Amino acid sequence: MKLHYKIILIIFASWLHAHDNQFKKKNENQLLCIVFPSILRKNNISFLYAQCSKNDRLFRLVHESLGQQKLKEDIKKLTERIHYNQKPFFTFTVKVLLDEKLLTDKVLWSFKSNVGFVIYPLCQPNRHKYYKQQFLKIHTNKEKLFFDGKQVNSDIIMIKSLNGFFEFNNCSYHGSVLLVRNNDRFFLINQLDIEDYIFCVLRWESWPGWPIEVNKAFAIACRSYLIHQVAEAAKSNRVYHIKNTNIHQTYKGIHNNKELRKAINQTRGLILTYNQKPIVAMFDCCCGGIIPAHLSYIDFNKAPYLARTYQCNFCQPSKIYSWQLKYSLQDFELLLKNAGYPLSEIKHIAVSANDMAGSVQEVVIHDKATSLKLTGKQMYSLLEKVKSFCYSIEKKGKDIYFNGKGYGHHVGICQWGARRMIDLGWNYRSILAFYYPGTKLMELKNTI
Repeated sequence: MKLHYKIILIIFASWLHAHDNQFKKKNENQLLCIVFPSILRKNNISFLYAQCSKNDRLFRLVHESLGQQKLKEDIKKLTERIHYNQKPFFTFTVKVLLDEKLLTDKVLWSFKSNVGFVIYPLCQPNRHKYYKQQFLKIHTNKEKLFFDGKQVNSDIIMIKSLNGFFEFNNCSYHGSVLLVRNNDRFFLINQLDIEDYIFCVLRWESWPGWPIEVNKAFAIACRSYLIHQVAEAAKSNRVYHIKNTNIHQTYKGIHNNKELRKAINQTRGLILTYNQKPIVAMFDCCCGGIIPAHLSYIDFNKAPYLARTYQCNFCQPSKIYSWQLKYSLQDFELLLKNAGYPLSEIKHIAVSANDMAGSVQEVVIHDKATSLKLTGKQMYSLLEKVKSFCYSIEKKGKDIYFNGKGYGHHVGICQWGARRMIDLGWNYRSILAFYYPGTKLMELKNTI
């Protein structure tokens, strides 16, 4: 590490120490998010503040938690923000569920870091242990945890890579790992900064090659959905905030798309609210022109902002606005059989009930001996190729044909509609107002 970077750290430590009486009156979060945002993200606030006047310890902490290249970037940010007196960013640590297993399951988790790990049993945080090897293996046996073959007795364990990045299941991640034993399960949780999380999610929940303005709208929707889930986790005492699959939002770790990073930075801390509460900002790929307020499977009393009463026609040029697919009778009967419905020689199949929006409520199937009724949700779960809830069904010879509209659940932002709106001159604020009527944009503050 070059000498002048050490000098800058020493100057920073001395400056902070000299102003100790002034800054003791401030909240630690407010202070550290002004002078060292990346340290704040790595959850070392109290330790850094307590040791900031000890130059060697400060240097070691920064070096180990961020790495040399990351340190250079953060020193640049630090000096710029002190010089220009910028306002502090909102900071919050998100807990993303990567995996969960029953205590009785036999589990093997493997992590990789090029610079090694440090393990903190949170019941005894001062008894941390360094692992210099690249790979750290954790397994369970008879409800007990073992790290590289050695038992660890703690219900909550934090695992940190010494450079702030780690690999798990062929994906790279920011932040740290929290291993929690709660009730009858082990929970594997990734802890990272909120904006790093939204940046990672946007790679999978948006279209990275699209204009930045539309991805700004998607970034705000993803952030709003996350904050809603954080509130729900607090209500239910859930040990994590959000899952890493499309049950909540798809999250597969780090990527390097610079345009998506711009969309994050230009909407930093912004969320959508209704009655001053974060909304469930649902969205789908293409709404197919369906009016959401006419859908019967959504409880709009809980989410009135999703009850859009007017049609979106912006997605009409999309190739997935309408769709067709075909199943052979043999394949369709096999799917039914595997799902526990042993029908054979189907004679007739049709949609027997729709709601006002055209969404399928019931499908009736007749074979040579009996009949079967399935709900729209059962059909959607059964048939992976079906793209939405709005379709018709017809049997022709030895095949079954589906003709449908839209791709997804028809609620919230229509992604292809929003893309077309950008071409017509709409901005991200007007797009969000169109798809989530009655909502307001709010900026997150350092109060949660």
